[in-house]
Amino acid sequence: MSRVMRLADYLADNGIKQRFIADKAGVAIHVVQRIVAGVHEPKVSDALKIADVCKGEVTLADLIPPERIGVSE
Repeated sequence: MSRVMRLADYLADNGIKQRFIADKAGVAIHVVQRIVAGVHEPKVSDALKIADVCKGEVTLADLIPPERIGVSE
């Protein structure tokens, strides 16, 4: 499953709005919108915040390519 689909699926499956994730994570709404649209890879700090709000259902590796965070798949 692609990283983009993981976050989009999490939002859809749980009836969560992008604005809720952005507000809870303390990131701008456009950051979440661009991640879901597949046109943006967030900063590691923002990705960690988003993953925390998603309670482990969306992970750091779902948001950022593993090679960018120094992890091999």
